[in-house]
Amino acid sequence: MPPIPRRNLLKAAAATGAAVPFSWLLAHNAPQAAADSPAEKAAAEPVDITWLEDGGLGAAAGSTFGVPWPKGAHSGDRTFALTTADGTHVPLQTWATAYWPDGSLKWTAHAAGEGLTGSAYQLTTGTPAAPAKKVTVSESDGRITVDTGVIRAVIGKDGKQLVRSVTRGSTEIARDGRLVLLRQGDVDDGDHGRAEWERFDGEISGAKVEQKGPVRAVVRIDGKHRKGRRAWLPFSIRLYFYAGADSFRMVHTITFDGDQNEDFIRGLGVRFSVPMRDEAYDRHIRIAGEGKGFLTEAVKGVTGLRRDPGPDLRQSSSVSAERPPQLSGEPGNAYIRTTARRS
Repeated sequence: MPPIPRRNLLKAAAATGAAVPFSWLLAHNAPQAAADSPAEKAAAEPVDITWLEDGGLGAAAGSTFGVPWPKGAHSGDRTFALTTADGTHVPLQTWATAYWPDGSLKWTAHAAGEGLTGSAYQLTTGTPAAPAKKVTVSESDGRITVDTGVIRAVIGKDGKQLVRSVTRGSTEIARDGRLVLLRQGDVDDGDHGRAEWERFDGEISGAKVEQKGPVRAVVRIDGKHRKGRRAWLPFSIRLYFYAGADSFRMVHTITFDGDQNEDFIRGLGVRFSVPMRDEAYDRHIRIAGEGKGFLTEAVKGVTGLRRDPGPDLRQSSSVSAERPPQLSGEPGNAYIRTTARRS
């Protein structure tokens, strides 16, 4: 056996002596460390949820957010509940988006629709509240029907109509929702006039339901834009519906597969046909501007242009659903037709 140098022997003895009390210290504090582990702390305490921006939900139909979890905090089948600051339960839908190797939750997604009127919420384990009006989804040959409890949308699985109709109660409020693409073969040049353009329509290759509620439903529609024999610019449309909402969200994703030197996109969007049932003077146009401003105009004026008829008739012209009565024959106070014909 070769001799052990004195320096190495002293180093080994010092390391062994230090390891003994250190291992004893770890064993002594093991229960307390386990009790204060991130997993147990996260499982026991509620998660505070606040808005990223002022104004809360705003005009959105609902909100979806995600929460990360440390390893081992929650099992894969854990349920969660959402409450406001005063303890009021908010309807919630939860699903897992990622797991740890041990099967515990790593990320969860949560959707809430109605009841998001507060500024702060708490997410806890428990049974979620059920919405007063659940979103339901039904499928049949060639179409998918989504009902939020307020509006009902019929979505096509083929053809050109993404959203075939949107009804509220027994009233149809929109129909024939379709994608429109405008393509031009050259860049506009002011010295040589405007480039010619052509129109392509979205053609559906398939549609499927990704979520069925009860708080949020998602429908995905895939296809390409077609004119004649050419089909290009693949698209994926996702429609998001929330329980109790009178609107839905549309997310439009495209993949450019054209020629960068010849295929220039002039316009891309969605069009709906809106049934017009009321008289022309009961139709109003509102255009949103910056901030909270709106430009409000009547399609057909009822006040005349010669004199100011007073605030009552002005108010009726912009917001009332009733035709103002004809007043005396005094100029400026009579109902005046403002339609015009192009000669």
